Amino acid sequence: MRSRITVACLVFLALVVLMAVLAPLIAPHSPTEVNLSSAYLGPSLEHPLGTDASGRDIFSRIVFGARTSLLGPLGVIALAVAFGVALALAAAWFGGWVDTGLSAVIDVLFSFPGLLLAIIAVAVFGVGLGAPILALGIAYTPIMARVVRASALRERELPYIAAASVLGLPARLIVWRHLLPNVWPLILAQTAVMFGYATIDLAAISFLGLGVQPPSSDWGLMVAQGRPAILAGHSAEALYPGIALVLVVLCVMVLARRLGDRAGRGL
Repeated sequence: MRSRITVACLVFLALVVLMAVLAPLIAPHSPTEVNLSSAYLGPSLEHPLGTDASGRDIFSRIVFGARTSLLGPLGVIALAVAFGVALALAAAWFGGWVDTGLSAVIDVLFSFPGLLLAIIAVAVFGVGLGAPILALGIAYTPIMARVVRASALRERELPYIAAASVLGLPARLIVWRHLLPNVWPLILAQTAVMFGYATIDLAAISFLGLGVQPPSSDWGLMVAQGRPAILAGHSAEALYPGIALVLVVLCVMVLARRLGDRAGRGL
């Protein structure tokens, strides 16, 4: 059953990625096409999920919204992995005052809540995805660094590292060819976990009106724009992108757990 659930999650995520890549070919309408005479239409062949208050096709907006809803978290994870892994490996390999200093930097970064740091970045640099991605990447860096450092410290003490050092291999080569591959499964598991959290955080920022701006499509923004119409009985604009967010994060977390199990067995 666990294998079937994992496969189902992989297939779903692959379909979402494919939908984002082929959005112009899949979407039946332009995501920004306004037609007030078609406001709040129900599902039909022309509009599979109905229309919103401006007569825009909800399905088309969800398809195009998958791009920002996936690319944003990928940017956050890329920054966190690049800086976090570099800090962790440097601290684990050199030890001593280097480890102490980098650990202090990691502890300082831990004191900044990611979402709050993103809001401050927006206040300084203006609305959009750039500032929140950079701020969340910085906020997620210590999470990755602390997890990888603990694993790298264990690997650092194993005989194969000592043997490589005795053979005279340079430190850079030992870290790149031997140490990093052995902590890579844990990095992948932690990356999947952080991707889920980054998806939620960026959706929350867009929901608050600080991320993606209208008329662009974004799942968090669509939930915010569709919220006022829920009490009037028109919940489609907020409901469907909300479901998409939940399913993506759920599938990512399922994969993260499987990757974590494999990494644990490997360690």
